[in-house]
Amino acid sequence: LLGSPAVHAVSSEMARKATMIAPRCVQAFGLVASSSPSLENGKSEEVKHIIIAGGGKNRTVSVFDGEWDGFAFVDACERAENGELSEEECDELRELQRLELKLFLRGELMKALEVEKGGDRNEDDQTKNDEL
Repeated sequence: LLGSPAVHAVSSEMARKATMIAPRCVQAFGLVASSSPSLENGKSEEVKHIIIAGGGKNRTVSVFDGEWDGFAFVDACERAENGELSEEECDELRELQRLELKLFLRGELMKALEVEKGGDRNEDDQTKNDEL
């Protein structure tokens, strides 16, 4: 699921729009992965999260420079739920949640339209997608 094209489309659009919608949260919580170059080799390294995967085993997930970090987003939302964030940060997180839902629903609608049409997309479909 995490590697599916639909998830990638939402993630790439979230990374693109997040800084405009939620500059405080992007900066404070690292919602768009940004790593500084390693002192050893001068190359950026990915941000890593350890999550509990199937069977209760730990798994390391990498988020690369410039990508939307959904794990950091969930952590920030949890902090908001616990009352640890300012009202401005909570407002920004709500806007990001709205955007994420809108992008997800748009993607699902477009998939449904493609199935209905037999998978044949034309330029008019892409224009409608861009307008949403």
